[in-house]
Amino acid sequence: MTTAASCTIPANPSPELQVALNWIEGYNRWDIDLLFSTVSDDYTHHVLPGSLGIKPRSKEEFREYLTSIFPMFQGFTVTLHEIVEAPGKILFHVRHDTEST
Repeated sequence: MTTAASCTIPANPSPELQVALNWIEGYNRWDIDLLFSTVSDDYTHHVLPGSLGIKPRSKEEFREYLTSIFPMFQGFTVTLHEIVEAPGKILFHVRHDTEST
């Protein structure tokens, strides 16, 4: 895994956490296939805070959106600052950094 972290990533993550870490790795590699191999067909992507007014996107809508913007960026990195895992939930505090072309 190439994900930078300022927190400890467990050496033996749960299967659920491993899927979530693969999601972040998909962003770090800018790999749409890896990213979307981690989500179910009924996945919905939400951007917070809601006050930004960005509507939730279905898996297919989000894939189309990312496919359209990936060429505009280079050097995209995600730094993982915190992991919170509870039954049925995994939350990350992350920072994204990139350069646009």
